[in-house]
Amino acid sequence: MIVNALKLFFSACLFFVEGFAVCRLLGSNIPLSKKKIIISCVCWILVCLVAYQPIYSSVAQIVMFITLSLAFSYVFQISLIKAFVSTGIVHLTVALGDSIGALTLSLFFELNQIRESILFLLIGNIFVIMFTFLLSLMPFYKKKLGSFLSKINYNNEKRVILYVLLAIIFISVIDLKLTSKQLLYLNDMLVVLIPIMILFVLLILYIFERNKYQTLNSQYEALFTHATSLESWLENERLSYHEYKNQLAYIRSIVEEKEAIAYIDSILQESFENSAIIDTQIANIPKGGMKGLIFYKLIQAQRKGIDSYVSISPKMSSLSVGKDIEKSKTVCRIFGILLDNAIDAAAESDKRRISLEMYRLDQKLIFVVMNTFKGDVNVAKIQEKGYTTKGKGHGNGLNYVKNIIARDNRYTLQTSLIGGYYTQKVTIEE
Repeated sequence: MIVNALKLFFSACLFFVEGFAVCRLLGSNIPLSKKKIIISCVCWILVCLVAYQPIYSSVAQIVMFITLSLAFSYVFQISLIKAFVSTGIVHLTVALGDSIGALTLSLFFELNQIRESILFLLIGNIFVIMFTFLLSLMPFYKKKLGSFLSKINYNNEKRVILYVLLAIIFISVIDLKLTSKQLLYLNDMLVVLIPIMILFVLLILYIFERNKYQTLNSQYEALFTHATSLESWLENERLSYHEYKNQLAYIRSIVEEKEAIAYIDSILQESFENSAIIDTQIANIPKGGMKGLIFYKLIQAQRKGIDSYVSISPKMSSLSVGKDIEKSKTVCRIFGILLDNAIDAAAESDKRRISLEMYRLDQKLIFVVMNTFKGDVNVAKIQEKGYTTKGKGHGNGLNYVKNIIARDNRYTLQTSLIGGYYTQKVTIEE
């Protein structure tokens, strides 16, 4: 009777603690229905009463996980897939706490004593609940894992979902296999704990890595949106500029004072110089994000005192990339990273120069970015993750480009050193 009462109590506690952890991961601020919480908690307790046995089974673990996922999907009003992933992460946290607690107790007591004693049942469950609760309160838990969950595209990120589900099944199978040996020895407990800890650490590292690239991807998504808006602004600016120039020319023709004429001439000359990039260098690039991106990057280079040479083939005016939004976004991401790296490297060099070429050859689009640089560059390592000459916090850009290109055989990237310039050549099959 006492054991069943404890089962009820700790099942309810675990439900609320795991619910709290999932709520933090989701960053949910919506008011929750008390009715839904009570119904879900009762269903969970009933499943735990049936599934909980002194000898654990993988089937029971999986059934409990699925029940909890369904309950949280119902309570937090989220998709079942999202509930599976968020509950899976919390379930791994619980499994880690359970393994650590069981290992610690097994150092001092026999396993049969642990499973048959009410005192150890109390200690073990309290430890797991406190471990899960305290870990979920840590800043990294919400900031990193929660950020990861919010950025997952649950329609496309099948690998992430599969990874979490396999992790749950993997832990359950280990429980079943080792339970058959009755876990009488410390070595058996270590065999359980070590794989779970490794799996948990790998999940955390994978999430951190995904967060880096998702942040980078979001930045270039925002840049693409800004670039397309900038193109519309450039079109309007060009029309306004011509109208403005015509009006100034008319005023010049009717004034007689030499100082006024000289002042108007200086304005016309300055206006022409500032619009030279728009009218001459990037005029052959069609709208679709690329023109706005290059204009933005060239302005950045100009502000850093970097000389830029731009050569755009007239054949680029019929470029088809702009008509395919996703392809255009991909090209802009690649080109944006290459230009960012080129500008940063050139800014630190003595000559401070970048060169940009775009042309078509044999049904292929060729983009070439060249820049001067300071010191030595290891071309063989430049695309490796984390390799950089710019210090800590950099070095992911080119690796990100490499990953994009690896997913689509229409893209190729070549890097080389030519005449004191670091050269990056992207080829895209049309």
